[in-house]
Amino acid sequence: MEVELKPPEPGETPPVLLENNRLVAPYEEVTKLFSLPHPTEMDPTPILAFFFFIFFGLCLADVGYGLILALGTYWAHKRLPLSAEAHRMMQFLFLNGIAAVLGGIITGDGWGT
Repeated sequence: MEVELKPPEPGETPPVLLENNRLVAPYEEVTKLFSLPHPTEMDPTPILAFFFFIFFGLCLADVGYGLILALGTYWAHKRLPLSAEAHRMMQFLFLNGIAAVLGGIITGDGWGT
């Protein structure tokens, strides 16, 4: 098997590979839902991850639901035989559960009041 690397020909768009750290990588799926950036453009995933985390936490803003989401997805991530995509989704939902807990603490919602 032989692999040959060559620059793209005129009119040909090369594939895009997103490379992010462990905290941002689960949010790559949200970026893919909209559109991958052009190979010469900046990857918007780190900025999207920051704002998605904050806004999801403020929208759900419930400590109880956030704990259930975080603990349930943590358990599923560690105990169930899942595909790589499912593991990434569990990481995404776990981070969103943490965001909901933090949003609930900040807003005072979800404490049984």
